[in-house]
Amino acid sequence: MPLGMLMGEYSMAWREYRKRHWAASVGLILGIPLAAVIAIFLKVGFGLGGDIVIGSTMAIWAALWGWLAFRVTRFPCPRCGAAFNSAHACEKCGLQLYEQA
Repeated sequence: MPLGMLMGEYSMAWREYRKRHWAASVGLILGIPLAAVIAIFLKVGFGLGGDIVIGSTMAIWAALWGWLAFRVTRFPCPRCGAAFNSAHACEKCGLQLYEQA
């Protein structure tokens, strides 16, 4: 029996989806505190402070997290290739999330 049949037809694709989802979730949860720590470090270590530094670190975090979230929401359906859009099923072909994993 081929390895793909033992593991599930779409297991590699779903593994990639889980990685992307995990990265976006961690980025959301840890991103704001990390951006605050970086802003404090810049103020204490280099004397850079104020609204511009805080706004810049938050803008960088927002851009990075937005990219991670975009990768999750535009994940291609393993069956038909349409954007999965983080739903529980593909809107085009009906493949369920983690189906045949």
